[in-house]
Amino acid sequence: MGTLEHASRKETRRSGDFRYVPCDAINLAVSDNGIKLIFGVEELDRSTLELVGVHMTHKTAMLLKAALTQGLDHYQETTGVTLEEPDLSPDRGVPQ
Repeated sequence: MGTLEHASRKETRRSGDFRYVPCDAINLAVSDNGIKLIFGVEELDRSTLELVGVHMTHKTAMLLKAALTQGLDHYQETTGVTLEEPDLSPDRGVPQ
């Protein structure tokens, strides 16, 4: 590892209360103050149980977008699996 590469890495530590939460439902709010993501699970009655929320700046949200794009592209290239991007248009599910 080169000096610049080593110097640019930050130490990562985990909080004592760090945990993974299940997620198959995401709610999003965008405002002038930043982005709010709420992660939860869809229940059998089709309601959503919200488990955790994250508030981030627009800059951090763009970093997350880039990291997800890079990570998912790499996964698809190395595995040959094609992941389908969902249609998030407001009129989805509305009969034509």
